Amino acid sequence: MTVNNFLQAQTKELSAFIELLKQQLEVKDEQIATTNRIADQAQQLDLTTHKQSQPSLPQQTESEHPHNKKYGLLW
Repeated sequence: MTVNNFLQAQTKELSAFIELLKQQLEVKDEQIATTNRIADQAQQLDLTTHKQSQPSLPQQTESEHPHNKKYGLLW
């Protein structure tokens, strides 16, 4: 085997390895995108759950507020 043949064979093998790595990288990118989508959905669900589980606080109207009474203690 000549040096030229050896280098051609090694180049072919490395090119195939690079293609394999590119395919694996594409799969990993898809997995990361899917994981991010699932995390976003979980966060939205958690936010919705917290909003639904919080008791609604009673709202005081302006006239019910203690500082808005027409007559004070001494009146």
